[in-house]
Amino acid sequence: MEKEKLIEIIDYTMLAPTASKDDLKQFCLGTITYGFRTVFVNPWYIPYAFTILSPHDIKVGAPIGFSLGGATTRVKVEETKAAIEDGASEIGSSTWGR
Repeated sequence: MEKEKLIEIIDYTMLAPTASKDDLKQFCLGTITYGFRTVFVNPWYIPYAFTILSPHDIKVGAPIGFSLGGATTRVKVEETKAAIEDGASEIGSSTWGR
């Protein structure tokens, strides 16, 4: 598979709980440079990532129930709604242990 095709199907992620806003900015700029089509970030960074990436047609995704997936369905639904309101257009759900 060609590098360009591979980059188009990889979801690039920055989910480190210690990532700063500047780390996220550099991550987003790298996303633009390398041509990734979707990024996943922690929910509190969705609006910031969306602001940087949406002009470049790069989707922002949210991990729901991250990291262990132990939240109830009702909690995951509310988390999903909030992520979409904040700019996420891709949703990933953790279902560890189920």
